[in-house]
Amino acid sequence: MLGNFFFVLTLADHGLIPIEREQHGRDVPRYLNADGRWAASGKKVPLLVWTDLDAAKNAASIASVARKKTVTVTSVAGSGFKVGKSVHVFTQLDHEALCGYFDRS
Repeated sequence: MLGNFFFVLTLADHGLIPIEREQHGRDVPRYLNADGRWAASGKKVPLLVWTDLDAAKNAASIASVARKKTVTVTSVAGSGFKVGKSVHVFTQLDHEALCGYFDRS
């Protein structure tokens, strides 16, 4: 792992994209978080991240089938992506998040 460099899953056709494009004049990417939701950041719930590209691609394939939408892999980097705060490194215990939103309570 090189510093704060991670692979994340994205959903290109998230329903809020047209609204955000109109309001902000740009696309706001959506990444999979630990609750199985698509989020612009990991401020409330950490984003799921991978350090291995092949593992991230495998997770994207599983999520695409489960969600019936194309899920892709991209990368994020920077000091704002801190393990334990805004990001959570994927483990098999997080598999449920690939398939959709779930309530942890």
